[in-house]
Amino acid sequence: MIRKVALAMVVLGLTTSCVSKKIYQDLESKYADLKKERNALADENESLTAAKNQLELDKNSLQSELDKVKAERDKLANDYAATKKNLDNLKSSYAALEKNSNDALESNMKKNRELLAELEAKQKALNAEQERLNKLKADLEASSTRLAELEKMIADKEAAMNKLKESLSKALNAFEGKGLTVENRNGKVYVSMENKLLFESGSWTVCRS
Repeated sequence: MIRKVALAMVVLGLTTSCVSKKIYQDLESKYADLKKERNALADENESLTAAKNQLELDKNSLQSELDKVKAERDKLANDYAATKKNLDNLKSSYAALEKNSNDALESNMKKNRELLAELEAKQKALNAEQERLNKLKADLEASSTRLAELEKMIADKEAAMNKLKESLSKALNAFEGKGLTVENRNGKVYVSMENKLLFESGSWTVCRS
């Protein structure tokens, strides 16, 4: 495509009956600037797309870990409820046994202390998992926000590139019917030249009378 655009600029010189060198150099300079801008936009678009893909992977990973932590939290909550229920039952047994036997009371007191310690450990583990879940949720929200920002940036860059392509296409279309054929296919601009505009073999002549 670049080669065809370069040929289009040469044709511009030919179709204007040997335009001045300054006009040719101005056009060549504008073409070089457009080419640099297009390459810069393409590179930036590629970088933003890679960043977006990475963020999507990070988001999916965070979502997976979040789901796992939720499952672990729910399991701990169920264990906590079961342990609490068991503790309540033991407390009831403790009250009944207290009336009948000091030995039984001592045994149940020991079990009660063990269950209280286990219940406290479960509560700490549940609190830790809840904190971890909150952090993962915050990270996921931040990742989603950044992903939305990148998608907007990519959309803006694509719009700028399309505008640049449209400007270049309009500039080339102005020379249609003068030995040039300009065609847009698949988002690309194709420029064709008639044989009469090409250099003859071994010739250095850039214009014909």
